Amino acid sequence: MTHVQVKFKPFLMMDFATLTGACMIALGKNAAGIFGNDDALLDAYSGFGKSNLENLWRMPIFQEHHDNMKGTHSDL
Repeated sequence: MTHVQVKFKPFLMMDFATLTGACMIALGKNAAGIFGNDDALLDAYSGFGKSNLENLWRMPIFQEHHDNMKGTHSDL
């Protein structure tokens, strides 16, 4: 994703991925966690989820997470 951001500078990037089960432990089997930095987009997705009976819960990204994601093998 970093390569695409740097080379193509897209207006919007989305990554849909499964996690290692941590969200299921945190939220149970009836909700999916979503992460992001665009409030309007996340609100829209939460609305789409509700209209399709998919419960989405916004997960936090605290400053400590930003600090932990700095490095040569990670991106934010």
